[in-house]
Amino acid sequence: MPLRLGLMTPEWYADEAGGGIGTYCRVLAGAAVSAGHHVVVFAATGRARRVRRPQDRLTVIPVPVGGLPAGQAARAFAARFDRFRAEGGRIDVMEAAEFGGVAAELSAVDVPVTTRLHTPLATLLARNEGRRIYRDDAERCALEERQVRGSALVTSPSRWLAGEARNLWGPISPPVVIPNPVPIPPACAPMPPRPARVLYLGRLEYRKGVLTLAAAARRWLSAEPAARLTFAGADTRWAGRSMRDRMREILGPHGDRCRFLPSRPPAAVAALIDRAHLVVLPSLYENFAYAGLEAMARGRPVLATTGSGFPEMISPGRTGFLVPPGDPDALADALTEHTRDTAGLAATGLRARHAAGRFAAAPVAARLCAAYGRIATRPPARRAAAPAGRA
Repeated sequence: MPLRLGLMTPEWYADEAGGGIGTYCRVLAGAAVSAGHHVVVFAATGRARRVRRPQDRLTVIPVPVGGLPAGQAARAFAARFDRFRAEGGRIDVMEAAEFGGVAAELSAVDVPVTTRLHTPLATLLARNEGRRIYRDDAERCALEERQVRGSALVTSPSRWLAGEARNLWGPISPPVVIPNPVPIPPACAPMPPRPARVLYLGRLEYRKGVLTLAAAARRWLSAEPAARLTFAGADTRWAGRSMRDRMREILGPHGDRCRFLPSRPPAAVAALIDRAHLVVLPSLYENFAYAGLEAMARGRPVLATTGSGFPEMISPGRTGFLVPPGDPDALADALTEHTRDTAGLAATGLRARHAAGRFAAAPVAARLCAAYGRIATRPPARRAAAPAGRA
C-alpha cells in the first residue's frame, strides 16, 4: 500500500553540494517515490522560498530557519508542519533526522514520528577534545534526546551508532539497524593509469581525521614523487584557525602536490571518484559514510578506519582497507603499499562494487518504508510503548 512519508531534515539538495543527511534524504525520497510512495520533505533553508509543487509524488516544503537557535528552529519546523496539516496535507508517518532535534516540538499525536540517527551531537562533543561545536550545544543535545525518547521508532545505519545511542540515552528501545541506501550506477569507469591518484571526500574537520591524513601524506608523497592527493570538501576552523592552513603546514614541501577543492555537487563528486585509484576516509569516528558507499558503488576501494561504522561496510583486504584511527604511520604505510599496486586496487574495487549491492537504494528504502508502514498502522496509544526493535 502506498505510504505518505514525511521527511524532516536540516539538509536538502538536488544538484547542489551537501552533507550526508542531505544525501540520505535525497536517495531515500527518490527510491520511495519510484516505489509508488508519496514523500513530503520539510527542509531547512536560510530563507523562505516557494513550495515546490508535487512532481512524481514528491513535495519539498522549505522551512526558513537559517541562523536560528535549535529550539526556535524546532518550533519553526513544528509550526510549518501544523500549517501543512491545516491546509489539508496528510502524512502517515514522519521520519526526522536527530540533528538538532528538528522534530522535538511536533505535537500531532496521530502522526507517528520516527528518528533516523546520523550522528548525535553528544557523540561528536565527546570526541572533540572538549571544544564546543555550536553556540547552543546543550540545547541541541537536550532536543535530540527528547526527540529520540518520544519517537515511535528509531533507526540507525550501523550497529556501532545504535550502540552509541544506547550508551548516550540509556533505556531506550533498541534502534533498528538498516543501512544507508546508495544508488548503484549501471557501470563503473575503468581504473585510470598510473601515477597514483588518491581522493579524500568530506569537510576538512578534525573528526574526519584530516590532520592525521596530512601527516601520513607527507611521508607517503615523499616516497611516491609522482603520486597526487585531492581534498574535496569545505574548509572549517579548528582552534581559531583554518584547517586547510594547518594541513598545508603539515604537508610542508609536498603541499604543491595536493589539490584542495570546495564541496562539489553529486555529479562532480562522481567524476572525482572515477578519476581516483583510491578513496581515503581517515575519520576518527564515522557512522556509515556516504563518501565510502558512493566510492564502493563506483568501483573504487576505500581506505578507512576501524572503531566505528566502517567495518560494517568494508571487508578488510577484500573490498577495502582499514587502519586504526589517528595513526599517521599506519595510514602512510597503507597508502604506500596499496597505491603501488594499481592492479590490486582495480580487483578490490570490483569486489567493493559487488559488495555495495547490499546497500542498493531500492531494497534498503523498501525495508525502511515497510518498517514505517507497520508503525503507521498501529493505534496511537500503542506507538510510544511498542519496542522499536520489533518494528
